[in-house]
Amino acid sequence: VDIMGQYKHTRDNSYNYRIGMGTLQYQQSRSLVFLVSAHDGAEANIVANVSLTTGQGREETGAEEFKLSKCETEIVEPEFLRCLYVDTVMQCLLQTSTDMDEGLAKAQQLMTTLAGKIQRSPAAGQEIIQAL
Repeated sequence: VDIMGQYKHTRDNSYNYRIGMGTLQYQQSRSLVFLVSAHDGAEANIVANVSLTTGQGREETGAEEFKLSKCETEIVEPEFLRCLYVDTVMQCLLQTSTDMDEGLAKAQQLMTTLAGKIQRSPAAGQEIIQAL
């Protein structure tokens, strides 16, 4: 499992991740994109246990199981590309932080690769993707 979008996370064993999503304001949403590989034709499943602390200090929890299928690609693809953009920009910043000339060349290559992935994406025509 890979987690996209530069979220800080910890892993306590081979199946459990703790992901810090920061502060959420009223009616604000956050999206997480996981790259999940199913083995030997098995279905990819994710079980999410959510824990949050309210502004009054009260902790609330919940659980949800997600069964993933290829038909959901249309829903996930825009979020995947958004996270890929964030990850690529962060890589570019890291590349240019040490050697500007060499880093800039690597950063330009990363952005060219990203542009190609966006153009080849089934979501390329969506307004939210064109903004990338």
